[in-house]
Amino acid sequence: MTNPPHHTHARSHTRRGSVLVEFALIALLGYVLLAAVLSFGRLYFAAQTAQQAVDLAARELARTPLPASLTFEQVRDDPTLDFRDRIYSEDFLVIDVSGWTGGVSSETLMQFLDKLDIPIVNKALVPLMFIEPIAGVDHLRYPGALVTSPTAPSGLTVEIPHVTSVGTPGAPAAESIQWVRVIEEVGEDPFPVTTEGLVALRINYPFQSATLTGFRRPAADPARPNASGIEADDAGVTGPGPSTGGTLVDPNPGNASPYAGPFGLGKQLAYGREIRPFRRLISAQAFYRREVLR
Repeated sequence: MTNPPHHTHARSHTRRGSVLVEFALIALLGYVLLAAVLSFGRLYFAAQTAQQAVDLAARELARTPLPASLTFEQVRDDPTLDFRDRIYSEDFLVIDVSGWTGGVSSETLMQFLDKLDIPIVNKALVPLMFIEPIAGVDHLRYPGALVTSPTAPSGLTVEIPHVTSVGTPGAPAAESIQWVRVIEEVGEDPFPVTTEGLVALRINYPFQSATLTGFRRPAADPARPNASGIEADDAGVTGPGPSTGGTLVDPNPGNASPYAGPFGLGKQLAYGREIRPFRRLISAQAFYRREVLR
């Protein structure tokens, strides 16, 4: 019996090496596709949920007997009106759920929330919320920036930073922001009967991905032709303070997550740096003719 030639063993080792290289390339492509499917699937789910919630909010508000001259902002911010108790309240955008996550109760999350008398639109927003420990206590909260609130049971509410501009690669300034509320009126004061008599509402949802990274557009400078990741520099964010007048709260300083930081703009560890996740502000709108008794 003769031994196989030496060059046969060499070809075997070479083949095994090429298989590893092929697997690495295919695995990388597979990860990118999986990340895109999961992220954009979540984005479309969030858009559909926000649309259903704003339809509910506009329909219920259109059927609520209110003075004809009130604007949506007056209705939303007046604690004496039925709207805050029955339809929607910013006081329930951050909810203490430690009594449920502690494992003491066998209830579902919705059964637990039913005991808190949460307005119907806030319940419709629950699929868009997530559980996060704040000062060591588990809270169910809407994505965005945490802002102190004197009227909320949790002491917190949410406002959403809308990024209006991002510096070019290499620029010291990070993002410029403006604040939007979770539910706001569309257009120039269309709510009162004295104008168009429409309930025109918008729900804002900041989609931020856990698997995709945010990039600046390529610079015009030929020396820096490629796009680069947006630095997660909260100290460089410029813009006004929250419109509710509250103070920003960083729930877990130093943590990296899709909604980390005092502005809720998120942080990822990639390319050896802390950068922003891929972000889009989803706005779902609904219009209903307002019903008024004269």
